[in-house]
Amino acid sequence: MLRATLLSSLSLLATLSLVSCGGSVTAAVVARCDGIQQPNETSVDSLFDLDGDGYFDASDSGCEYTYNADQLDCNDSDPLIHPSAGETTCNNIDDDCNELTADFVDIDADQSTSCFDCDDNDPARSPDLVEVLCNDIDDDCAEDTADVVDGDLDGSTNCDDCDDADPGRYPELPEEECTAIDEDCDETTVDDPLIDDDGDGVTTCGPDSIAGNEDDDCDDNNDTNFPGNEEVCDGLDNDCQNGADAPEGELDMDSDGFLACDDCDDTDGSLFPGNPEVCDDGNDQDCSGEADDGPDC
Repeated sequence: MLRATLLSSLSLLATLSLVSCGGSVTAAVVARCDGIQQPNETSVDSLFDLDGDGYFDASDSGCEYTYNADQLDCNDSDPLIHPSAGETTCNNIDDDCNELTADFVDIDADQSTSCFDCDDNDPARSPDLVEVLCNDIDDDCAEDTADVVDGDLDGSTNCDDCDDADPGRYPELPEEECTAIDEDCDETTVDDPLIDDDGDGVTTCGPDSIAGNEDDDCDDNNDTNFPGNEEVCDGLDNDCQNGADAPEGELDMDSDGFLACDDCDDTDGSLFPGNPEVCDDGNDQDCSGEADDGPDC
């Protein structure tokens, strides 16, 4: 309001009453920016330095003619704006009355100015970028964007967890056999239904991937024992049917060192293959199938 009143007065005539011995004389004085102190000015061209910063109104043609560019004020209503003022960046104001002085700068040329860029010396950091997880850097200039998260709350962050949506999978978790799942996040850990240590074609885990399945290898260290194999008289569970079970039996009930499936009489310890034949006793000591057939009989 004050500025408008003062500026409007510039177009009016200032009247001074001069007293002389002959009476009163009225003189008209025009306010003008000319480098000369007029009677109606408190200092040289004070009416054209309304903000009192020592610089004159650049919008006035008289000031523009009278003074150099570094003496002209581009905003004569604000004492903080003049040619000697330092440019304050990011305030959208031409503080130094020089339009060539940058108000917005982009030092790292990442298309984000220093007014918004959290690190204007690093083009890999700006508000327009997507946060890269687990690099310990605020890529998107938003401190509330998580760099490290634990989505499944299993104590292992997404930086190390092979599946951060499954709390049953994370490093150092004990590996469970025959689950077809990499529980410990270590692909080198032997686990799933691919274990066939004895090379008999049957794995320790059946097709249903459940330990103890009937299709599992009951002894993966012996290639003569696996589901579907033919049971033979060797004292082993060749067919993985929970025991040595050849038709003739695989027990040595008479403790003569021969299993029932090889012994001609597993209730008599004196009868077994290779035993010397005793003549004229009616017994088949050597299990040849005929009694008293020894060479001396």
